[in-house]
Amino acid sequence: MIPPYWNTTLEITKGPSDATVIENRPVTFGPVTVAVTGATADKLTYQWQKNGVDIPGAFGASYTTPVLTAADNGAQYTVRPLLPGVASAPVSATLTVAPDTAAGDVRLAVTTSATG
Repeated sequence: MIPPYWNTTLEITKGPSDATVIENRPVTFGPVTVAVTGATADKLTYQWQKNGVDIPGAFGASYTTPVLTAADNGAQYTVRPLLPGVASAPVSATLTVAPDTAAGDVRLAVTTSATG
């Protein structure tokens, strides 16, 4: 039996770029572009990972993170294009999260009043 995408290759022609974002904001990686040889690209999907762990539901050519914190600094976001039975080498981008120095001071005002 010949697999459905026998003699097919995938090549990432434009991968995700390293990104710098200010904390408390999301960032988008991609879109990724892929050259498919030996098949049509209609069944092409992607799997995004953060630090080597699959991100549930992240199957598109682009991935937008949730709001980021300083703890996300240095994270590796990786994408691997997939066809049934075929995968390409993954490509990664590094995330830099800068402190939000524009965040205002939050001050609590307490007012007391004496009655009686």
